[in-house]
Amino acid sequence: MYTIILAKKLSNGQYLAGCCKISWLSRFKRIGTGLLSISINNIDLNQRECYVLLDIVTRINVFKKGELMIKLAMIILALCGFLISSYSFFIELRLKKDRNYKPACDLSDYVSCSTPVMSEYGKIFGFSNALTGIIYYFLIIFSVIMRLPYVVFVLAVTGLFVSFFLAWLLYFRIRTFCLLCSLTYVVNIILAILSFITL
Repeated sequence: MYTIILAKKLSNGQYLAGCCKISWLSRFKRIGTGLLSISINNIDLNQRECYVLLDIVTRINVFKKGELMIKLAMIILALCGFLISSYSFFIELRLKKDRNYKPACDLSDYVSCSTPVMSEYGKIFGFSNALTGIIYYFLIIFSVIMRLPYVVFVLAVTGLFVSFFLAWLLYFRIRTFCLLCSLTYVVNIILAILSFITL
């Protein structure tokens, strides 16, 4: 089964486009400038009956390239989130061994990465937030590569709501600014937007 995009030029210079499905295509050749002639079961559809425009096909290819770029951007963002979460988890493990350890993102009492990590809100249901982030971003990358847009969308939206909840805890409960945490919130917001576009 083939899907052919057909278009007819209107008097105002615009094109009325549509799709038709055919079960067998024997010939597909160019006639004139940017026009194609189709032969279906040896019955020719000529220029007068319908136009198969290369311009429309080109626009579809451009759209596909744009979609590919969006997916690449999602992988890069998820990879950034993965690295940020990994560093947060490293800070968590290091602080458990050495309470005096001061990570590079600890700039003051108010701007601190270690404060939320070691707070009571650093774990959800007894599971490290940083480790959850590592698994989460790995699943995002895997789902994008495996072309599972709806899985990516569900994961991204879930991550978005979790980010809102964690941001509320960070800014209103813990009352500190965590650079790493805030970066993951931004990553999750952009991921949610891009995942919606790719549906």
